[in-house]
Amino acid sequence: MLEKLLHYSLLSLIISSQAGAAAYPQRIASGTVGADEVLVKLLKGDEQRLIAVSTFADDPKYSFLKELPKSVKARVGGSVENLLVLQPDLVILASYTSPEITKQLKNAKINVEIQKAFGSVLDVEHNIRSLGKLIGKDKEAEDTVNEMEKEIASALAKQPKCGRRPSVLQYESNDVLPAADTIFDDVVERAGFHNILRDMKLSGWVNVSHEILVQQKPDFILASAADAKNKDELLKKMNASPAWQTFDAVKKGRVILVPDRLLYTVSQHVSELVSFVAGELKCVER
Repeated sequence: MLEKLLHYSLLSLIISSQAGAAAYPQRIASGTVGADEVLVKLLKGDEQRLIAVSTFADDPKYSFLKELPKSVKARVGGSVENLLVLQPDLVILASYTSPEITKQLKNAKINVEIQKAFGSVLDVEHNIRSLGKLIGKDKEAEDTVNEMEKEIASALAKQPKCGRRPSVLQYESNDVLPAADTIFDDVVERAGFHNILRDMKLSGWVNVSHEILVQQKPDFILASAADAKNKDELLKKMNASPAWQTFDAVKKGRVILVPDRLLYTVSQHVSELVSFVAGELKCVER
């Protein structure tokens, strides 16, 4: 009798566990590179639940993913019809996703989750936790966030102690630059630098005029490696600009080149970005 009770109890636990797993989305589609990277990590060992990823998921210029799960059969951002054939029960999009794609999916009664905040490392960590909760991977999400914070702390512990924070400005050829309340701002401030546009009380990505730009005196210029093949090529481009050529940082070659996929990441790899930038910190006296 006791043996039968144990058997039924065990069977009940198995059925309950399977029912609990089924309560979470089993056919997940991702529409952004950031969500692609997070989902592949959180779903390790359970990858078959990911059936579609973003258009750039396996493009090394934008993505850190070296291999996609075999279960991935479509791309979000291409044909919505091809995605609908796969019958996803959850699609992850972002506030910057094409409104038309979002509209078509919602019209088809597909469960859509839109991630809206990408302005800081904390926003990224919140997004990771939210995804973990949605797909039943809370522990994996929390472990990922803890790994990120440990990586950042380790990088900061190796830094030189400067009397003042070196100032930095991000280079963009169109002069639309990240001020406060951007992930760039949060990353460089965490990494021990000071975003010089903070001093102007600017917020978000702003178009900075040449007249205002030449008044800035950044100690370092940070730029995407997509803007130039190497440091010399980037300096040549900046020296051709009436505004950028005036900076001591350009004249003295204090330029930090960051791989494009790292500079614009909004996944767990943002901790690698903080670590990378922190590793470039050097004290500058004035």
